[in-house]
Amino acid sequence: MKHISEINNEQKNSWSGEFGDQYIERNNSIEIVNNDYRKLTGLTYHDIFSEFFQDLDKNIMILELGCNVGNNFSILKTMGFTKLYGLDTNTKAIDIARSRHTDVCFYNSSIEECKLPEKHFDLVFTAGVLIHVNPNALTGIIEKILSLTKRYVFGFESYSESLTEVFYQNKHNMYWKQNFPQLFKKISPNLNLLKQKKIQYINSDLFDVAYLFEL
Repeated sequence: MKHISEINNEQKNSWSGEFGDQYIERNNSIEIVNNDYRKLTGLTYHDIFSEFFQDLDKNIMILELGCNVGNNFSILKTMGFTKLYGLDTNTKAIDIARSRHTDVCFYNSSIEECKLPEKHFDLVFTAGVLIHVNPNALTGIIEKILSLTKRYVFGFESYSESLTEVFYQNKHNMYWKQNFPQLFKKISPNLNLLKQKKIQYINSDLFDVAYLFEL
């Protein structure tokens, strides 16, 4: 039986190399991300994170998997969160993130290969990351997420009722959307869904979904 790192090998190699570097250039600041997302949905990333994180204890330890250059930490720090940790497989992204957020601890690793201690963080989250995991490796990745957190899981991903591949940046086998909250519940039925929000794109039938689970 193949290990999840083997199944997701094409995606991992792409994001750690030139393809991932190009993503950095397109999403180089939280201002760019917020402005682009507002044009698509009328909301910003800041709006989404504020809605889901505003009632959480500011002293919790938060780990972002697939943090890229650390854009989301700019939001979380303005909200008062200080115990922040990020992980990404792209070395260039981690170097930029470290230079921008000297008060955040970063790890250069893929999700499946990271050696972080289990049940160490209060909240573990992804934003636009699970959509780029090969569906055959996704169960293992979600189990890894659940092993790292001792209380909360937050996600912010593209949504579809059923598994759907998206042709992304002129490439196949790089982007799949589906019902991620439902998948989490299938893998771990005892999860408590605290909040879920579907975000519809303007004049479109496309959706994203944000969700917050408690173990």
